Amino acid sequence: MPINTTPYDSNTLQSDNEEIRVLQLQPGNWADPITCCLRVVSLNDPSQKYEALSYVWGTKTNETEIIIDDHRTLITNNLFKALRRLRRAKDIRQLWIDTICINQSDNNEKSTQVKLMAKIYERSVKI
Repeated sequence: MPINTTPYDSNTLQSDNEEIRVLQLQPGNWADPITCCLRVVSLNDPSQKYEALSYVWGTKTNETEIIIDDHRTLITNNLFKALRRLRRAKDIRQLWIDTICINQSDNNEKSTQVKLMAKIYERSVKI
């Protein structure tokens, strides 16, 4: 499996339904590899619960690998450390993290998602 293949193809967003991707951080212990799944949810569905993470991205030097939907993905060390601390031992944690949940290679998607960011944060559960 090549590094930096993306899981976005199987998680396409419908902009007319105000959809976003939510990262499901899978349970694990401190030293376990970080594994996640992306799933698409609508901001118009009040039953969807997620936490939004806002953080400083850090530099792209010394990136660390995580697994998202069976795809090896590189993230900054700052984000890796945050995910490690946020991960629960037994329960999935649902997070919205812009750098992962928005396909950074798709300018149209980024533009659409940026317009939704106020609503994304407003609808999130506070950490």
